[in-house]
Amino acid sequence: MKNSRLQEPISYDIPRYKPSIQNGLNDEEVASRVESGYVNKIDKGSSKTLLQIILRNTFTFFNIVYMIIFVFLLIAKAGYTQFSFSIVVLANTVIGIIQENKAKKIIDQLSLISAPTVTVVRNGEKIDVSVDSVVLDDIIYLTPGKQICTDAINLSDEIEVNESQLTGESIPIKKSYGDTLYSGSYVVSGNCYAQVERVGKDNYIETLSNKARSYSKPKSEILRSLRYILSFNVVAMPIIAFFLFKKSYEISGDFSDSIIQTSGALLGMIPAGLFLLTSVALFVGVIRLGRHKTLVQDIYCIEMLAHVDVLCLDKTGTITDGTMTVMNYVGPKRNSPYTISDVVSSMNTALQEVNPTAKALEAYFGFGQKLEPVKVYPFSSERKFSAVTFKDEGTYILGAPEFVLRGNYDRIAEEINEYVNQGLRVLALVHSQYPLKDGKIQKVPKLVSLIMIQDQIRREAYDTIKYFRENGVKVKVISGDNPVTVSEVAKRVGIEDAEKFISLDGLSDQEVLDAANEYTVFGRVKPHQKKLLIQAMKAKKHTVAMTGDGVNDILALKESDCSIAMASGSEAVRNVAQLVLLDSNFSSMPKVVAEGRRVINNIQGTASIFFVKTLFSFIISISLILKIIPSANNRLYPFSPDQLAMIEFLAIGIPTFFLALQPNKNKISGRFLWNVIRNALPGALTIAIHTMITYRWAGNQAWMDPSHMITIVVLTTCFTCLMVLFIACKPFNAWRSVLFGTIFIACIVWYLLCASDVNYPYFGNIDLVKLDVTEYFYTIILCQTSYTFIYLINVAIDKILQIFDLRKVRQTALK
Repeated sequence: MKNSRLQEPISYDIPRYKPSIQNGLNDEEVASRVESGYVNKIDKGSSKTLLQIILRNTFTFFNIVYMIIFVFLLIAKAGYTQFSFSIVVLANTVIGIIQENKAKKIIDQLSLISAPTVTVVRNGEKIDVSVDSVVLDDIIYLTPGKQICTDAINLSDEIEVNESQLTGESIPIKKSYGDTLYSGSYVVSGNCYAQVERVGKDNYIETLSNKARSYSKPKSEILRSLRYILSFNVVAMPIIAFFLFKKSYEISGDFSDSIIQTSGALLGMIPAGLFLLTSVALFVGVIRLGRHKTLVQDIYCIEMLAHVDVLCLDKTGTITDGTMTVMNYVGPKRNSPYTISDVVSSMNTALQEVNPTAKALEAYFGFGQKLEPVKVYPFSSERKFSAVTFKDEGTYILGAPEFVLRGNYDRIAEEINEYVNQGLRVLALVHSQYPLKDGKIQKVPKLVSLIMIQDQIRREAYDTIKYFRENGVKVKVISGDNPVTVSEVAKRVGIEDAEKFISLDGLSDQEVLDAANEYTVFGRVKPHQKKLLIQAMKAKKHTVAMTGDGVNDILALKESDCSIAMASGSEAVRNVAQLVLLDSNFSSMPKVVAEGRRVINNIQGTASIFFVKTLFSFIISISLILKIIPSANNRLYPFSPDQLAMIEFLAIGIPTFFLALQPNKNKISGRFLWNVIRNALPGALTIAIHTMITYRWAGNQAWMDPSHMITIVVLTTCFTCLMVLFIACKPFNAWRSVLFGTIFIACIVWYLLCASDVNYPYFGNIDLVKLDVTEYFYTIILCQTSYTFIYLINVAIDKILQIFDLRKVRQTALK
């Protein structure tokens, strides 16, 4: 039937070729189309150029703030050491550009490997070409699982297509001779020849707005958190800068000094390192996954990988290797001149299907032409069978016994179960005198044969399942096969609770939703039911990953939090998946999940170190403005840009980038932004307390020079940041011990160079000085309290959270 829901796009006002489906276009006609520009090439701009990457990393919000601070420091005629932050900014920008460009190259290379192709007929031969080599009036040959790459007119057999990419509706649509096949849809069942009707930007899908397309990238908690931080900074920083400068100028009366103090505060508030760290860690994840033959099509799906606690598999192509073998066939005596082999081989010739079951049947029975086909009904995941009506021989139907035997199933159910309990798949070949009506079997057919097929289990499947079991990931199997067969296979590879199986045949949508979290193995699942299962698991707050390779998996893949396709699977599946396993090897999955956990755990852990600086800068600035912390010795904000450089560069910047690359396979828990703030807050409050104590003590010491007071604040702040780093390095190993020891020594050397009587280049211009014995003693005492303060604040926060949790429990109980 024709699809009236989609409006007809433009047609071309040029002479059209009318090639036959046997010969297609010749070389001269193809060259003419190419020369005229009627080629299916679309500039989607999906791959960034190097210039775009440079501009994206250079003109960020925080870099613009850095530029403004730079200009104000120039106006204030600040010393060159006050511009130290520029080196860090430049290094951050360059690192970001290099890593993103490196990841881009990896993605581009891997994308070429999985690039879609299409079969065209040219000069009387079928050849595979890239989709952007298709020209107007080409004859293309479509098979199940193929994405339709260009609007075309069906010129042969009836097929079923899924147009959910265009309409959002997942019901397969029949397309007969003369119907339009739209780019962006994909073939569900059947084979056909079609003539290209439109190319490139004139295809119907290209005329849709982005909002009309049904696929969207997953929501990223990290991305959302970073945007919250950015939005807060956009509002808060200008306000704080204004009041801080105003108050500083009122105290000191020195314009230049007020600019330098305000700049120090703003530089402390900017979490640019956090943004860079996140980008670099994700891009490094892309690169590392690329080395494991995994194409990342959406960078933020790495985050979803880290949170995955349920993994849904299709048995075929994951637990099994996708190859099948016909073991045997049996059947009652029948009065027919044609053997079972004659029938199945003739069906193979008529159907020309490419799925694993069809390949097994072809390998065992071969191709034959003893029966003449009149009508072909390709296999459908919804029907669970394929059929062929032969001249003078009625209709032969081959498929799942429950679906094709109808009223006769109970009679031989016991025999079928004997084979099923051995882990074999059973197909029933039945015969009816009547053709199908609207795709449905008429009356009760007669059993011709039972055909037993065995799946080949992957050798590495057991170790892969074991990894997920040990790492807190629940594995569920969703299959169109008999649930008993699937359960037996699942038991053999060690899937927990594999004995909990259910057939979804005949269940209502609500019954499917209810069963989703109660069972492990689901059999006789239809495509829309796979989607329902994923929805139900997500409704229980699970993060669900789904692997698939066939068109019947697409709805579930798009519904899942992280979709993973096998490169050996259908083209349509690869196009919608966020990750593609290029080696189609299920054993790659542990590496993929482990990489996701490593990236996100390390981002979350090291982000807390970065955020300490941001939080203490905000807390101290607001406390000074509100006079919670009093000014002392004509000094308001304690850190100038060059003094802050030691903390940002040594105590925070360098170690976090090394820690971000460490192995970490722990399961993610909690929300990203809350975890970061929660872990950073004790260190930030400790620094604010130390600053307040020092300001009050220095305020009572009229003889104390401001530079001595600032030196004490800088040293205690640096030490507290080192304590935060110390906690982040736990549990210590040799590598982390060396890292922490090196950073600790480097901070001491930095201070000694700055405070030395020898005027070392750069260091001698930073306002850090030697202290007297009393001041050193005071500084040591404060430093000694850093770890204790951090511990006590952590305990206090945990107690407060426990109180709130108890209140929630009580409120829930009362309700």
